[in-house]
Amino acid sequence: KVEEKYIKSQFSMVDGLEKLDFDIKIVPPKINEVIHFDLNSSLILTNQEYKLINIINLLHRLDEDLVLEIYAFRDFRGTIERNETLVSERAKAIMNYLKVKGNVPQKLVDIGKNEVPKEIEDEYPEQGRKAVFKWKN
Repeated sequence: KVEEKYIKSQFSMVDGLEKLDFDIKIVPPKINEVIHFDLNSSLILTNQEYKLINIINLLHRLDEDLVLEIYAFRDFRGTIERNETLVSERAKAIMNYLKVKGNVPQKLVDIGKNEVPKEIEDEYPEQGRKAVFKWKN
């Protein structure tokens, strides 16, 4: 919103410009951080916290009207029911960390995906126990 007002004010100084009609869309940077979890756990590991701190620092520099979705996944192990709970707990743990410890202004949406990510290899199931981030359109 601040950027939009600034851009409009700059264009209003152009002599002879009677009408200005444009739409400004701010495209936030992609968040490449991936948060990994231990087997059968939704606890945020100490060695993963620096990634969340990086995300917090980024969020504090961005527009508060943005909505960040947190997608948590699972590996090949466990029952469907247990994994349903686990992925939800993982997404909520990250959301709570960002809100409570990071005091981020953006809206966060926790999405537990009770599925194994497509790019996971059979011999590395731990790669599925993760959370990733996407901006809501």
